[in-house]
Amino acid sequence: MSNKYGIREAYKFYKSYTENPLPYPIFRAVWLSFIDKVTTGIVEEGKDFTMPYRLGSVGVRKQKIRVKMNEDGSIDKRYLRPDWNATKELWARDEKAKEAKQLVFHLNKHFGGYNCKWFWDKSTCAVTNQTAYSLTMSRENKRKLSGAIFNEELEVDYYEQKPKHYV
Repeated sequence: MSNKYGIREAYKFYKSYTENPLPYPIFRAVWLSFIDKVTTGIVEEGKDFTMPYRLGSVGVRKQKIRVKMNEDGSIDKRYLRPDWNATKELWARDEKAKEAKQLVFHLNKHFGGYNCKWFWDKSTCAVTNQTAYSLTMSRENKRKLSGAIFNEELEVDYYEQKPKHYV
């Protein structure tokens, strides 16, 4: 079962606990302004945002890209992200690569060989069955993170997440 909660569900909850609630357009404007300030602080300053009611914290984590080989000599692609622009350019030049669906992967040399991702730290979360919950950031926030990584004027260092050892 997968339920996704957003601003409308937050407004319904707000209305049920408030005697004189704000109209939805005003609530939405305040909500979006708040979220924009929080995500900008996370992305541009590398800080974590601690959520109220002991729900943990949200931030950005970086992880070193590890290129490993499988026993059969192929590349282990679990931690590699496809570079779709470069892949499409390769497919336009090389018909065999297109037929084989060969991908080009990001190595992120501009960011020291790290991948970055949004991260919900549940270590201080007091919710029961917390492993059943996940956080999916909006496309806008993912693009904001990408823009910060490629911005050479912005020098942000995120916390490093050590890779999980896998067999």
